[in-house]
Amino acid sequence: MTKQVIVLGGSGFLGAQIIDRFRKSKSAIITCGDLFQNKTIDCSFKKIDILNRTETVKNLKGFDLVINCIGQITSPFNKCLQLNSIGINNLAYALEKSKARVIHLSSLAVYGSTEICNEKTALNPETNYATAKAYAEFLLRFKVNEQNVTILRLPNLYGGNQKKGICAYIMKSYRSDKKLTFNNNGTLSRSFMHVQDCANIIHSVSARYDLNGIFNVAGSEIFSIKEIIKKFEARFNVKFETNFS
Repeated sequence: MTKQVIVLGGSGFLGAQIIDRFRKSKSAIITCGDLFQNKTIDCSFKKIDILNRTETVKNLKGFDLVINCIGQITSPFNKCLQLNSIGINNLAYALEKSKARVIHLSSLAVYGSTEICNEKTALNPETNYATAKAYAEFLLRFKVNEQNVTILRLPNLYGGNQKKGICAYIMKSYRSDKKLTFNNNGTLSRSFMHVQDCANIIHSVSARYDLNGIFNVAGSEIFSIKEIIKKFEARFNVKFETNFS
């Protein structure tokens, strides 16, 4: 039987890539669930406000798999906090009595600063965003049948048309004032993965119903912030004015 799959936040950076990967494989009937429709995505669309419990419950009926991309960083931050608390609570309510599986996309940031970690490492979120993602994980694991929950903790993603993240920030600066400001000393190393590679992994995980629980998705490209800036400077033949604290 063909699976019915909905990608919440499907109009976004990663969500659009996930939908594209499913469409190419023809492995499921795919639906984009979001507040706003991305007209460049060729699939059915459902307008869903995850902060509205009644609407969330109604619109998630009939789906075999829910892939949740919602809850990324926002400005102001309060929207991100609401999505990862009220929104995830509504999602859990909609799924707690359902047989549907949920693949929830979290972040490696929940571990905080550490030399090495695995899935058994205690969480130590050091930012508001990381704390919100850790809380969202807790809500899902507490309220939904653990056999139906797969949590993927993702690295930093990059790719075309990216509007958030360090690469997008550097590109925005390159196109404007060439000034970069960071709230660290620049030696912070991060794990990176191209968004299409991440979508391929999520698609593979969706076919493995034995993969429930928490999994770290490690990017193979690891750079410090200063190393990334140097790569941009070499690629675009530019010198950024940098401020680290």
